[in-house]
Amino acid sequence: DGARIGQGSSKIRRSGTTCTELLSESEYPEEQVASTSVEAIPTKPRDDDTHYFDSYSYNEIHAVMIQDSVRTSSYATFILSNPQIFKDAVVMDVGCGTGILSMFAARAGARKVFAIEASGVGVKAEQNFKDNGYEDIITLIRGKVENISLPDGYTHVDVIISEWMGYSLLYESMLDSVLFARDKFLRAGGLMAPSQCRIMANLVEVQALSRKMSPFGIMFTRFNMSSMAKKSTMMHSSKWSRQMQFFTNDELIKDIPIPTRNIQNLDFSSPFVLTATRPGKAHALLLYFDTWFTTDGADVPSDAEPTIAKGEGDVITTDILQIKARPS
Repeated sequence: DGARIGQGSSKIRRSGTTCTELLSESEYPEEQVASTSVEAIPTKPRDDDTHYFDSYSYNEIHAVMIQDSVRTSSYATFILSNPQIFKDAVVMDVGCGTGILSMFAARAGARKVFAIEASGVGVKAEQNFKDNGYEDIITLIRGKVENISLPDGYTHVDVIISEWMGYSLLYESMLDSVLFARDKFLRAGGLMAPSQCRIMANLVEVQALSRKMSPFGIMFTRFNMSSMAKKSTMMHSSKWSRQMQFFTNDELIKDIPIPTRNIQNLDFSSPFVLTATRPGKAHALLLYFDTWFTTDGADVPSDAEPTIAKGEGDVITTDILQIKARPS
C-alpha cells in the first residue's frame, strides 16, 4: 500500500495577478515587517486589461505558443481533419493572436471566420491573412469579445475556436471570455473547440528544479542570506523537465466541459488526496492539464487517455506562415 503523502484543497482563482505578486503578499504581511525604508509615492492602480493585452503585442510570446508543436498540431489536426465541421461554416476565433487558428479554419473550408483580438498583434494578424490570401474569408475584429458585434448581418457562428489555455489551465482567466462568446454568439447545436479540459496533479522529484528554486545557499557564501532561502522554495515554475520522477498516481483536480460550464462556476475549491507509490523526496506539486477536441462536443469518459498530436516531419504550418528574407 502506498503511504498517504498529503491531503488538502486546491483553490483555483481567476486572477490577473502573477504568482510572484501573490507570494509577496502572503510571505511578508505588512504588520510583521518593521520598515526602515523611505515611504514611496503611491502609484495608481494598474489597469489589468491594458497590462494583459499589452503583453500580447510582442512577437516573442506568440512564437513560443506557435512553436509548441503539441499544442499547435493538436488544433491543426482537429480543424484540418474534420472538413464536415468546418466546410462552409461560420467560425469565431476568440483571442486570435497571430491568426494561426483562423487560417487553419479558412484552409479547412470555412465560409467566414471572425478573428477577435484586443491586443496590438491584431495588426500583424490582419497582414498574415492578406499575405496568405484569406482576407476575403477572415475578418479581424479589434476589441474584447464582450464588447463587439458581428458585421455584415451575422449574429451567430457555427464553431468557436480559441487557444485560451494558460499555465495550470486557468491562469490568465481567458476562459471567461470564451464562455461569454459561447453564450452570446454560438448557435444552438454549435461546436466549441476544444470541448473539454481536465486539471491534474502529481507529486514529483526533480533535483534540477530543487536547485533552481533554492539558489541562495549556493550563490552567496560571504554573507548570511538565510532570510531569502526560507521562502525561496515557495515559487512557481512553468518549465517541464525530462528528469521528473513521479511519486503518485495522477489525481483529477477539476473537469471542465466547455460547452456546458457556467461562468459563475469558474471559482471553485477541489479537495484532493495524493497517495505515494514509492518512497523518496518530493520537490514539487506538478499541475498540468489534458485537453480534448470532440466532433460532437460530448463529454469524454472519465478514464479517457489523451492522444498527443505530434507535428513531425513536414511541419503542418510551413505552407501557411511564409518567411521571406531581405536581400543582402
